Amino acid sequence: MANGHDDVPPPDHADPETSRHFVTRISQGDTAAFEQLYTTLYPELLRAAVRLLHSRELAEEVVQDVFVWVWSHRNQWTVRTTVRAYLHGAVRYRAATVIRAEMISQDIEDGDDEDAAGHSEPQLQPDEMVDTTDLQGAILTAIRTLPDRQREAVILWARHQMSMVELGEALGISHVAARKLLLKAQAKLQAVIDLSEHS
Repeated sequence: MANGHDDVPPPDHADPETSRHFVTRISQGDTAAFEQLYTTLYPELLRAAVRLLHSRELAEEVVQDVFVWVWSHRNQWTVRTTVRAYLHGAVRYRAATVIRAEMISQDIEDGDDEDAAGHSEPQLQPDEMVDTTDLQGAILTAIRTLPDRQREAVILWARHQMSMVELGEALGISHVAARKLLLKAQAKLQAVIDLSEHS
């Protein structure tokens, strides 16, 4: 059902005004606007997700999840830049979540293998960590110990080279809050680097 808006124009990906138009229509439950947005942007979002995940099946799930989330939260959906930038940021965020989940699963599996073989090592304290591993390993370990939101911010910013505006859109916060979140995480990681340099 088109809710009387069959003449909704195709989105201009670089035009904030057109983006506001679509956000307004979709927030009002306009299925025609949502379907047109989906039809227009789905192909490029899928390509972006495939590049990140190297799996079409996972990429399709990620993009579908993003559109489902938008429609489910249409009443409070806000976009500060453009719809295209928002959705690309959301896809990168979802993809990063999938990648992180796979990394964590692999870490758990590796740890189980070590336990089974009787080779598990005791948990190291921060001052011991840099003595037994290289800097890259220390940083990766430090990233895993960050609070969830800080870890997400670091992964998105580093892996996908997001701007603060894009990072904020992906995390659902302002770009100022995203910058503060990232700075807190970077301060903790810098402490690891400083420690390794003086060990």
